[in-house]
Amino acid sequence: MSTTHSLPSTSSSTPSSDGDDPRQYVTSTIDRHVNADDYNADDHVTKYYGSYPALENSPIESVRATVSMNDDKSLPCVTFRYLVLSTLTTTVGAAFSQYYYFTFIPMTVSVFVAQLVSYPLGVVMARYLPHKKIKLFGKEFSLNPGPFNVKEHAVIGVTASAATYYPYAIHAISAQRLFFSHDFGHGGNLLFLLSSQCLGFGLAGIFYKLLVETPQMVWPSTLVNVAFLNTLHERKYNFVRSLSRMQLFWTVFAAIFVWELFPNFIAPILISVAVLCYFNNTDPKLVALGSGLQGLGILDVTFDWNSLSKFSLMATPWWAQANFFGGSLIFLWIVMPIVYYSNLWNAQTYDITSISEYDSSGAVYNLSRILNKATDKVNSTLLNSYSEVYMSPFFALTFACGFLAITSCFTHMFLWHGTDICRKIKSIASKFTKQNIIEKETKDNEDILDTSTVRSTESNTWARNQVTLEQDACVHVRLMKAYKKVPVLWYAAIFLISLTMAIVFVIFWSTGLPFWGIILAVVLSLITILPVGIIEATANQQIGTNILSEVLGGYMFSGQPVATYLFKVYSYWALQQCLMLTTSFKLGQYMKIPPRVILFAQVYGTILSAFVMYSVMTFVINTHANELRTNTHPWASLYAGYFYTASVIWGAVGPRRIFGATSPYRSLLWCWVVGFLLPVPFYLLNRKFPKSSFPWRSVNIPLICLGAALTSQLPKNYVVSALVVGFTTQFLIYRYRHQLWRKYNYVVNAALDSGTQMCVLFVFLFTNGFFTSIQFPAWAGNNRINPEQCAVTSADS
Repeated sequence: MSTTHSLPSTSSSTPSSDGDDPRQYVTSTIDRHVNADDYNADDHVTKYYGSYPALENSPIESVRATVSMNDDKSLPCVTFRYLVLSTLTTTVGAAFSQYYYFTFIPMTVSVFVAQLVSYPLGVVMARYLPHKKIKLFGKEFSLNPGPFNVKEHAVIGVTASAATYYPYAIHAISAQRLFFSHDFGHGGNLLFLLSSQCLGFGLAGIFYKLLVETPQMVWPSTLVNVAFLNTLHERKYNFVRSLSRMQLFWTVFAAIFVWELFPNFIAPILISVAVLCYFNNTDPKLVALGSGLQGLGILDVTFDWNSLSKFSLMATPWWAQANFFGGSLIFLWIVMPIVYYSNLWNAQTYDITSISEYDSSGAVYNLSRILNKATDKVNSTLLNSYSEVYMSPFFALTFACGFLAITSCFTHMFLWHGTDICRKIKSIASKFTKQNIIEKETKDNEDILDTSTVRSTESNTWARNQVTLEQDACVHVRLMKAYKKVPVLWYAAIFLISLTMAIVFVIFWSTGLPFWGIILAVVLSLITILPVGIIEATANQQIGTNILSEVLGGYMFSGQPVATYLFKVYSYWALQQCLMLTTSFKLGQYMKIPPRVILFAQVYGTILSAFVMYSVMTFVINTHANELRTNTHPWASLYAGYFYTASVIWGAVGPRRIFGATSPYRSLLWCWVVGFLLPVPFYLLNRKFPKSSFPWRSVNIPLICLGAALTSQLPKNYVVSALVVGFTTQFLIYRYRHQLWRKYNYVVNAALDSGTQMCVLFVFLFTNGFFTSIQFPAWAGNNRINPEQCAVTSADS
């Protein structure tokens, strides 16, 4: 995780005030974190790798605090228990998630829930299954190879994670069947779904060394899962003066489970405490400014961890949070009040945070008036006679911030990482030409830390492979050398099979997307994976490129909403799936799971969940299509409806009209250019004043813009609470109670997230009619009509 790979060699024993900022490369004298409970701050590195210090642990503080340096290679990963439990959790999770996809409150099963459920089942299977060995495909394996271990538990989570999100193609297929004039049939739909789900996996191998083996690419969200798994499998209980991680985990888990009953069931007012509304909750101006659910959320506070857990506040370094939430705060608290009350673009005609599209009369844009129902293409005559598309300034400016975030991440990557990326690429390329030399020089070196052999080859090998040295200096990268890597041919096979399926689909079904559209989608994904991946790997926030895909698709396939959304799905989702697999590879590195096992688990879970979700989707649409089209309770097509609207707006109306010469939003296109330039001044200021009291190196323009852009997709109740939690845990406790942070931070995070998700699932099942429908009695904290107790805003107030 890194904003610059210029790695100084000086050491420091004091934690950075910015939290775990990987730009400060850690010393050759490192605290050795042997396992979850034997941490000894006085252990130091004494071994050398060539003439360089060989780090006995990760150079990143948060990794040292969480990930064990030990690896038991005897622990099996793919077992009979894994196959049973991963299939069970993935199937049930995918079916549950897809069924409730078509309700007013879509609900998915998180990976924490899947792992919590699989843990006792795995322990029971390990105790009662016979130790019988059976043969399958010529190989012998045991039904019960021993205790249920942390590695197979982690692999179950990797497989089950495929059921924790909705495939992008599911939105498209649902929209196609419900709102467009025809669908592609089961054959076309399955080709579309499977090819879009797996295409990105074939690209992951290209970026493995850059995004997985580079120690600074931390992928902070994986550390929470590591702490969670290690805590569940903790075996030491002889604690005298300190609370064990297991005890702390279950204490926090129980406490947050009970607490979350209040905001999610007993007192929903705790979800959004709109301070300004308490002065006068019928004043439209105060409601517009202060409401976290209907307005800008100024001074709004939430006491609901479910509203905050999506940000991984205890896993994301403070410098990243300061940028992200700073962007949200500046946009919501400063920019939007000025825009709204200056009436820019007739702002006061719309609700202050509206994200709908309107026609010239101020009514919601009627998409049916511009489409040819027989062809699912735009009718130019009807479009010209109807209206241009209008948006609230809030919605339009979030698009602008999205443009800025996407292009600025390219400049950010080149400025802060460009030199080291080039070095690593050269190192990878030189590896093949020098392989014979390296093999000859190291053929007798069985121990990677044998200093006599390494020193003898330093001048003619390691000096030529400095980047490889930097990677190998991390103990976790070295330990993974014990396992076979995924062959390039495996990635190529996945990619070519998926690409062939995609091309067959767009050619032989009436999609309107030419085969070269698929090629361009792949190229766009390849271009964006590295800059977006670096931001996510270091700052724990992903910059969505779906708006880039929509704009490009809208220009190339103007008037064709189906072709536009297909281009968006293939380009955007290939990136998503590539980074999803990369995240799993990083988890595998931390847990010492063979990369081939991770790839198998990810692909297996993805294909299994795709078939399950498609089957459930087909059943629900076949039996409730009319209710879904009209959103008749309890059925609703929220995601499919949003996807349909976006497809028609960007595909039928198109960016040429939305940002055309006569459009009030035409100036927003300059944000694509401005985004490339914005990171430059801060980079130069850091070069000019490297010792300045202001941390110029920590200013991250992509994160600031992303924080502003995502305000259109989230309630506005999070800013104050997120900043308080992030500042407290990742700045104050990190800096002034560092050993406390080091030992308990990620365990507490895992307990808060898993306890919250179990409570939300519990409340959901018992209040939405799955088992029974229960409502808590109305009282001052439970206003069923308006839980926030702010008057409803309206444009004409």
